[in-house]
Amino acid sequence: MSKLHPLKQKILSLKARRRNERLQVAFLSLLVFFVWALASIFVLDWIFESSIEVRLVLVALGFGAWIYSLIRYSLPWLKQNEPGIEVTLLVEREQKIDNDLVAAIQFEGSTSTRWGSGDLQEAVVDEAAKLSQSLNLRRGYSNAPKKKWFILALVSVAFWGGLAAFQVDHTIVFFKRLLLGSDHYPTETQIVRVGINGRWLAFAETGQAEIFLPYGQPLVLEAEVEGKEPAIREVTLKAEAQDIEKVIPLEQGDKPKNYSGTLARLSFPLNCRFDVGDAWTDPLKIKVIPLPVIESHFKVEPPDYISQENQEAIPPGARTFFVEEGSQVQLKVSEVNKRLDQVVLQIGESAFPLKRQSEDPLSTWQLPPDLKTPLNSLTQAISYRLEIVDQDGLKPEALFTGNLRIKTDRKPRVTQAVITRYVLSKAKPSISFGSVDDHGLSSIDVKLEVIRDGETVQERQESIRDETALKDHPKLVKGKHTLDLSQLDLKMGDRVKAVIHAKDFRGSQPGQESVSQAVILQVTDERGVLAAMVETDERSARQLDAIIDRQLGIGNSR
Repeated sequence: MSKLHPLKQKILSLKARRRNERLQVAFLSLLVFFVWALASIFVLDWIFESSIEVRLVLVALGFGAWIYSLIRYSLPWLKQNEPGIEVTLLVEREQKIDNDLVAAIQFEGSTSTRWGSGDLQEAVVDEAAKLSQSLNLRRGYSNAPKKKWFILALVSVAFWGGLAAFQVDHTIVFFKRLLLGSDHYPTETQIVRVGINGRWLAFAETGQAEIFLPYGQPLVLEAEVEGKEPAIREVTLKAEAQDIEKVIPLEQGDKPKNYSGTLARLSFPLNCRFDVGDAWTDPLKIKVIPLPVIESHFKVEPPDYISQENQEAIPPGARTFFVEEGSQVQLKVSEVNKRLDQVVLQIGESAFPLKRQSEDPLSTWQLPPDLKTPLNSLTQAISYRLEIVDQDGLKPEALFTGNLRIKTDRKPRVTQAVITRYVLSKAKPSISFGSVDDHGLSSIDVKLEVIRDGETVQERQESIRDETALKDHPKLVKGKHTLDLSQLDLKMGDRVKAVIHAKDFRGSQPGQESVSQAVILQVTDERGVLAAMVETDERSARQLDAIIDRQLGIGNSR
């Protein structure tokens, strides 16, 4: 056995102990920096109640600081590698040994014979072997770094131990938030639940909640709390897509510790945060369900006797307009922004459901062709409304109402005039007549009535223009007609009452008839005719025509 074997074993033991202590220092430093990085995150998160995004940044900064401390303080301890010679030199320095232990170890080696006198080498080795028997390697050796980091680690662990003992809830919440949970630190006032338009959410549900509400409705906000009476009671509403923010104060409700406030109208998506005392909720999302938007299309088909050339199309979306009497009105409703579930035409007490025309995402609705409704042949003005329900059970913001008014097909206007009212019993007097209608005439007749001593003794009707003559159904007919009084059994003193009958054309429906004012012809003798005769020059004839035109409502008025 080597003389220096005990010395070498002691040096190896010291070397191993120093290596272990370096490892312990490195571990303790890592632990200390980790604990205080965690503590820094906790303090900042507690003070600012940071969001998940901010917490991620804090964790990243804390991890970065810990990695920096690892590189700056821990790795140098791990990188140290002390050879046996360095440890021996350290022993000589710490023990203040004048004897050269390093030289003795080297002389005992296999190559030491070539380093000078052998006796001298052996003397050095013997002296070192003798010294190693009483050598205490712990004396003069300092483990101050280990003690320092141990104390720091102890204080750090004690901090978290005290926090866990006295602030259990805070500690639990912190580690949940560190795992990106939505828990809040304990507060003096606790929000138990919040209500949005009657829908209640527990406090823990607010961060993940999305509530869908119809557009335009009031937004009723409620909060139920426990604990200390809150001095601050408000809800902050912030638009998602716009830079708009509004604070709604919460007032005391009907029940104790129940507070509520109202936004008059919900117009766009919002983020909603409740602040009650020192408690607050994560922003919950309020989504807006759009109300159904439709576009109405009316198509009017007038009766067959009315020309469609001059008919104006009804613009889309029009609700009130005039149609010709007897017209057929077709209704089509188009979905603009979402699928509808029901469309009903309501006229008075009667309801007429429309039918969806396809399964496309946006389709049209029409009345079934075999459904009998007042729109099939409109003979009087009506008021209507559309009852609309979409796939979400919502209705348009405003009632869809309108009126269909009638352009009445008036009866024809007819008039007549004569130059002289005194005639002979066999005379053939000429009457001037005229008739006008909105859409066309079908026939014009004259009815003669003989009145004697105040009683009607004879009647006769003559055709002025029959249906053949008026086959093109002109709107205006003017002319003269000669009455053959010889066909009547007239006597001196009789009166002949002449009335013009004009009938209009209404296609397959019966025409409407109008009568002119009566013209009374007085039957007399030649003397009476001469006495009553007036000048019938050309000027009189023009005046007669002008009178007829004015009564018919045509030509230029003077």
